[in-house]
Amino acid sequence: MRGKALLLTAAIFLAGCAGVKPLPPEAPAVKPAEAPASIRAEAVVVFNRLIDLSGRAVITAEGPDKFRIEVRGPFNQTAALLVSDGKSFFSHIGGSTEIKDWDDPRLPYSFSSSEIVSFLLGSPADKEAEDRGFEVSKDPERTIFKRPRKEGALKVELSDFRNIGTLRIPYRIEIEDGKRRLIVRYSSVEINPEVDSAAFDIDPLLSPPVPFPGG
Repeated sequence: MRGKALLLTAAIFLAGCAGVKPLPPEAPAVKPAEAPASIRAEAVVVFNRLIDLSGRAVITAEGPDKFRIEVRGPFNQTAALLVSDGKSFFSHIGGSTEIKDWDDPRLPYSFSSSEIVSFLLGSPADKEAEDRGFEVSKDPERTIFKRPRKEGALKVELSDFRNIGTLRIPYRIEIEDGKRRLIVRYSSVEINPEVDSAAFDIDPLLSPPVPFPGG
């Protein structure tokens, strides 16, 4: 009798287990797109503003808000230099030198240092961009960010995406705010290089002045 009771208990237990459905597997977590912490790139840069300028450039950018864009002229002289240390912005273009804090209302740009670095790194997350007031549209060839403004929409277009390891980097970056236009076309990109923080120092640029042809 005892053996029959044990068999009956085991049968009830197994029947109960058979009726229990296993839990569905958890959906894999969606990871945000990988992004480099820094880049060093060679590029062709075109400025369209009061004075149009284009030339070969060396670009260094480090998240979240530091960058250096040095454009060279035909005789390898510095034709333009743009530097941000995250707090201030230094520019030397067409013989004119200017330095202003990023929160200075007189600064004639409608984007922040961190936004520029984000685009140079090719890494603006859609949600982050939307939180900053951008409308985001995508297709297989390009990603476009627009932020409406009274003075004219700020538009950023990333295109010519190329794979570097696990990263997808845009080799063409176009930033336009209605009055100015900056086009960057990378020819080579180094991902996560060791960056000397002195590259973003502004004080040494103020004296002596950046050399410029004819200056």
